[in-house]
Amino acid sequence: MQQILDRGYPIDSAEDHGATVSVYLRDPDGNGLELYYDGPRSEWLDPQGKPVLKADAFDPAELLVEQDGPG
Repeated sequence: MQQILDRGYPIDSAEDHGATVSVYLRDPDGNGLELYYDGPRSEWLDPQGKPVLKADAFDPAELLVEQDGPG
């Protein structure tokens, strides 16, 4: 993600879906790409055991802040 942001590559959107966190962009030919990772399994379900489904937008630079830390 750092290289994408450093080069100013256009990002269409970034969304927290609950179980996954996704960043959407396009390759040089205009094909849509989704880069994502699974969140912790403990956050996939709500207290009633139902899947957490959402599409909360966020700044993709926030992903880098989460990586920066001790160690």
